[in-house]
Amino acid sequence: MNKQKKELLLLLFLLPVLGFFVFRLIGELRETSRPPRTGPGPAAAGAGLPAPPPVPPDPSGPWRPGLPAEEKARRELADRAREVGPWTRDPFLERPAEREPAAGPRLQGILWHPERPLATIGGNLYGEGETVEGFTIYSIRPGAVILRRAGEEVTLTVTE
Repeated sequence: MNKQKKELLLLLFLLPVLGFFVFRLIGELRETSRPPRTGPGPAAAGAGLPAPPPVPPDPSGPWRPGLPAEEKARRELADRAREVGPWTRDPFLERPAEREPAAGPRLQGILWHPERPLATIGGNLYGEGETVEGFTIYSIRPGAVILRRAGEEVTLTVTE
């Protein structure tokens, strides 16, 4: 290896090491040029100041700042809630509107095919012309099924 390559490799190795030590020295100089900390903390702990007395834990739970009247009201609400007992229902759960189930056949789904469409009614598959609960399936369309019985025509749609 010639002399120029050796010098270049040495330079490439020494520059990062030199940079590390320069930045470390700058950091130390910054720390010594800062004014001393006052108040609570590790620097003030050794300054001969007495440690503050420990705060006794509140038996009713963690301490939260607030006015005494607000704290009293909060505790009263918590006591009343404990007396009532556990929740009986989820307040965020919406109840579906209660309604009577429709009498007669209920359409659950449609298997659409132009040549032979099928409808799922009451858990069974039916095609056009078949009878279900006294009704004859007159027509099955992509969105509805038309039933007929004694001159009465009923249109069923899929319910969710």
